[in-house]
Amino acid sequence: RVDACDAIRRGWDAYHGLFDCSKARPTRFVIWSWPSDKIKGQVRDVRAKAVHTSGEAHYFAWLLGHLGNNSPISIVGYSYGARVTSGALHVLSGGELAGCTLPPGLQRPSGSMQVAFMAAALHNNWLYANGCHELATSQIEHLLIQYNSKDPVLKRYHLIEKHGRPAALGYTGMYDDVSLATLIEQSDVRSSVGKSHAEANYFRSDRVMEEARQVLLDW
Repeated sequence: RVDACDAIRRGWDAYHGLFDCSKARPTRFVIWSWPSDKIKGQVRDVRAKAVHTSGEAHYFAWLLGHLGNNSPISIVGYSYGARVTSGALHVLSGGELAGCTLPPGLQRPSGSMQVAFMAAALHNNWLYANGCHELATSQIEHLLIQYNSKDPVLKRYHLIEKHGRPAALGYTGMYDDVSLATLIEQSDVRSSVGKSHAEANYFRSDRVMEEARQVLLDW
């Protein structure tokens, strides 16, 4: 529910949160902005944006497919940004999303990306086998899931669908899965973020940012 200028400003907040206290080597920091202006009616808004994330995931996958394999790639996805990211990584691995796939030349057979999801607005079962984004984890070397069990917005995530009651990954985290145990690290950041869905609370928290740096900047 922000316009393009505000999205860029918030992207810079992420940059400062990650890099102001780090000694990371020179990095190209890309802010991925997509149409998320406010739509009248909150439930209508979140449902419309949820549908739009699939197309946005294809755009993002296209970009990632054109990047060389010599440079390390780290991605932080916040709220619907996590949904776009997981969809993009699923498509990069040859998966189908919303009836579409990437051309074979852009698909990546495997990957070593470092990824952090904060307050992830995607179903908490989508990364498992047979989930909507099941192939996403094949692109990831290390995934950090920072969820908030006190998030008042993601608590109502089930409203995203007219039927069924899906739970948000950013509210519950993932249930233990031995096959993914070495890949995924999870952290309930409610004590650092509080009862809020505001990304500023994440990017201004020393604890949250330190956890993210250890994953995203560990090159």
